Amino acid sequence: MLYFFVVNSVSKIMQSKDMHIDVVIDHLRGLITYLKNYRENGFASALESTKEMTIEMDIEPKFNEKHKIHRKKYFDDIISNEIAHSAEDSFRVDYFLYILDQSISSIESRFEQFLEYENMFGFLFDSNKFKTLSVDELKIYYINLEKIEFWGPF
Repeated sequence: MLYFFVVNSVSKIMQSKDMHIDVVIDHLRGLITYLKNYRENGFASALESTKEMTIEMDIEPKFNEKHKIHRKKYFDDIISNEIAHSAEDSFRVDYFLYILDQSISSIESRFEQFLEYENMFGFLFDSNKFKTLSVDELKIYYINLEKIEFWGPF
């Protein structure tokens, strides 16, 4: 449950009217760190909280095992080295880790996009930073800004 709260709070910050890129970058960096840690250590706590919820709902907390198909082996069959996972391990690998990996990848992509925006336009968004830049630093920013190709309607 904490996973959704953390993601939702960062999402709300990103959607606010007075959003600042540097603040969003800090929150996205923290979210990526949180998700990577949750990926490594969060399954047990997620499993425990889910078990508690199912008990409250009078549902038996168990993973249903898939029916294993047994077939006769022939001498020319290729021997499979597949490891049989428990239902819980299969869920962890096929769903929990998969969803977290997709989330991390998506958020890292957004994070990199905001870093690019910060590099291009960041000096314009912070008046204190803008005031402290030297003339040479401003020239570098302006030259880089001039080189940017914009795609889309403006």
